[in-house]
Amino acid sequence: MQFLKFTFLYAAIFSFVLSVARPGLAQEDYESEWPCVQRLVNGIPLATVWQGPAIKEFTATWWEDETLPPLVNELLDETLTEEESVDIINGYVETLGKDKDKKLLALFSGLFLRSSELRARQIRGIKEFYRRQIERAERIGLMAKELRKMEQEGVGEESPEYMGLSETLIWNTRIYDERNKLIDYVCEEPVFLEQRLGIQARIILKNIQ
Repeated sequence: MQFLKFTFLYAAIFSFVLSVARPGLAQEDYESEWPCVQRLVNGIPLATVWQGPAIKEFTATWWEDETLPPLVNELLDETLTEEESVDIINGYVETLGKDKDKKLLALFSGLFLRSSELRARQIRGIKEFYRRQIERAERIGLMAKELRKMEQEGVGEESPEYMGLSETLIWNTRIYDERNKLIDYVCEEPVFLEQRLGIQARIILKNIQ
């Protein structure tokens, strides 16, 4: 029972903090919420990863080279090491002829565009993850409020309804805590994506004359 009371107190305090920090927060407003310490940047600024020739002429046509889409997909694999990226890109360079530079610019164009799309999906996923956490915290607060009301009315552990709601509160609080621990990890995904693209951009640039 002591654990239950502690959970109720925690939930009540957390609900109060939410109500003060986000008064009248509407569903659509959650989309602007950002839980990460990293600055919110929806796309990848080209200048942060590329100091080479312009790629504008390749952005709409890079995929027309049938060898590039599967190569881009391979290089987007988040488990790739820097050494593996070097091997893959250098292996591709060995297959190229006089049009090597154009082919490499097309390759980077594909990598940049696909990485930007992936980053946008990651950002949406993080916002949705955080929105669900806020909603769960609000449900926890409402359940705690209902349990306090039941206690004030003399309803306690002898009531199946009271015990059922107590167990639901504990379960939701546990889920909230476990998922909250993942926030730092999911916030790093866009960072790792940009770092990988930057590494691959430098490898490509070294092979451009």
